[in-house]
Amino acid sequence: MKKFFTYLAPVAIIVLAAGFLVWSQPSAKTVLSIHTSERTYNLLVNVVKTPGEREQGLMGRPALPEDEGMLFIYETASAPAFWMKNMNFPLDFVFIGSDKSVVEMMGKVLPCQAADELCPRYKPNHPSRYVLELTGGFVEKYNIQPGDTVSWEE
Repeated sequence: MKKFFTYLAPVAIIVLAAGFLVWSQPSAKTVLSIHTSERTYNLLVNVVKTPGEREQGLMGRPALPEDEGMLFIYETASAPAFWMKNMNFPLDFVFIGSDKSVVEMMGKVLPCQAADELCPRYKPNHPSRYVLELTGGFVEKYNIQPGDTVSWEE
């Protein structure tokens, strides 16, 4: 019986570690384009649709390259709340309506390392079906504006 547990413990650890890696990684990546009046910017984004993926978001990642992001997709337009709990870098939030046009942005939102109840929540003033998280400063640097459009393959 002791031999059984000696072999079972390493297998159980491997299975649990693999499960965590699968759970903690967003399900899909795609190219997303932001179309401004000046030009089009192409980014590689993780697409997240499930509550578990949305809850994890970019939390715990050490950094986000400027040409990458995370796209949150909701079933209907709403005013989803975001926080910066356990983040390691500032983010820009781009709130996108059902018609895939930018309705609002929040730039350079700072990480929060405080207790959960002390971390502020960030909500748009306009209904959004999609939310794009980008590295802090992207919106200002590339002059992203309300009315700009966003496209990606679904």
